[in-house]
Amino acid sequence: MPSETARLTADSGIVRHLGDDPTEVSKTAGDILKRVLLLDCVTRTEGYYPVELHERKVIESRADLDFSGLYDASLDERLAAYLSVSDEAVASIVPTWHRVTHVQPNASAVELIPYVVRNLSLVRVETPCEEAWTPTESQCATEDALESFVRRSELADGDDFLRSANTRGPRSPAEDAAGERGIPGAGEYVPLPGVDALEQAYVGDKTPERGSKLLAEAFENEDPEQSEGVIEISVVCNDDEMRAELEAVSKIYGCRDDVYVDVDRRFDVSTDDLRDLLAADHDVFHFIGHIDGRGFECPDGVLDAKTVEETGATAVLLNGCRSHDQGVALVEAGANAAVVSLGDVGNNGAVEVGETLAKLLHHGFSVGYSMEIVRQYTTIGRDYLVLGDPGVTITQTESGMPSMYHVFPDASDDDGTMKVEFYAYPNRKFNAGAVIESYLPGIDGMFFGVGACGDTELSRGVFRERLNGRTRPLIVDENWCGVTTGSRTSKVRRRRRCRRRPVPSARVGERAPRERPSVSDSVRANFGSRVSVPSQSLLFPLSLSNFLNVIDNKYIIKRVYSTASINITY
Repeated sequence: MPSETARLTADSGIVRHLGDDPTEVSKTAGDILKRVLLLDCVTRTEGYYPVELHERKVIESRADLDFSGLYDASLDERLAAYLSVSDEAVASIVPTWHRVTHVQPNASAVELIPYVVRNLSLVRVETPCEEAWTPTESQCATEDALESFVRRSELADGDDFLRSANTRGPRSPAEDAAGERGIPGAGEYVPLPGVDALEQAYVGDKTPERGSKLLAEAFENEDPEQSEGVIEISVVCNDDEMRAELEAVSKIYGCRDDVYVDVDRRFDVSTDDLRDLLAADHDVFHFIGHIDGRGFECPDGVLDAKTVEETGATAVLLNGCRSHDQGVALVEAGANAAVVSLGDVGNNGAVEVGETLAKLLHHGFSVGYSMEIVRQYTTIGRDYLVLGDPGVTITQTESGMPSMYHVFPDASDDDGTMKVEFYAYPNRKFNAGAVIESYLPGIDGMFFGVGACGDTELSRGVFRERLNGRTRPLIVDENWCGVTTGSRTSKVRRRRRCRRRPVPSARVGERAPRERPSVSDSVRANFGSRVSVPSQSLLFPLSLSNFLNVIDNKYIIKRVYSTASINITY
């Protein structure tokens, strides 16, 4: 209330002071949210979900709580009990949170708050920053360096080019002023601080330099109500030199046995046909070609997304230079989410980004999580941003909740022992409060399904046995190694469009369905655009057995920092 100190109260007599300034209030409220949600999940193991929850074992060894009694207690009685637990005991079970949303404190942010709360995101109030942020050198502050290049033919390594619609040469200030820039100008960006979360989002007038920018139109355009059907994906390539990405992502989108996918591939699409494709209903619209502030380059001219009255695409991937403004226009026209670039991007790096995004989206990761992984593990992923709703998903995973293995082989171990960490990424169907099981020896029971969910040490043989039939991304020694492929067959569900999305209450304590092993013997590894391997091709596909033999035979996998490539030597 105005002029009163922020506080939490309940009928049981609780009065908890939240702080004296917005920063302190948001931190305290976030701590309470994590505490209450986690402990309530533990309490619910007394009811319909009698699972062996890891967090319950830990908290029972550190706090005296009667979970059987709490299950039948009122909400205010539960809250009082949860707040009585020491901070040290709670800290022992609090995971990395799924999302932090930074909110600019103004009236325009109010309409997005219900969607932020629905996601159970932590909220941070944006505070003024004395030092203004400008785009990084690899983004739109590289004009001086780029002026020495002529697009398509004179890049440093001779085999790369930029994906800008302006192929005449460097842009002049007059061209940028006329709208060809296609991205926010200097002073229109906001830095996001490092946080302990799987992803970050921003609500405000400026553009974050990473993460996602929430746009109200994205949440009003579509209801993710699902029905049995086919995942419809449209891939458009308007430049012959970019066919590599067209071929690669078309195969990726159709690689799962358990998903019915209709991939519509188009090449050299005219402005009229592109407008029609954007208007049609698609789960994914993936554009590969030249873009700038004027629009999409087509054989007969340029199509400006601002002239598109309506789009039926759920997620839009605009893999070209300076596609930010075009992405905003498509979200305003009806898209749920758009992945866009914040500067000029080279073709080789863009191919890597496009392939990695396609793999993650097609294996159940949300647009926001996919982009965070791409940002961390690809060469130029930091030059891309999500606009709209980062929680959009295209397919379901076999286990319900997307997950990932981080593998750390021990090259000095003759038995091929490796450390394996298991990470979970909640989605709308299995959101914060759901639980997950890794099925790896040494990681016992169910875990609160957010972030790190235990680690173990395994031999390569045991890991190979447990990996078979499961569809999960692999990170090996902090390098992206692609997605394992399973062979289970089942139907998936597809979105149907309507005008507004309801804001349901969050479900707590949901259990992820168990997986059963199925037959599979392959894992595909894509180490980016450059791989140094004797007698091997540019893209280095490894069978699962060969991948594990690489580890067993003491191959050393290392990352070349300057190019984000992988060298495999022995």
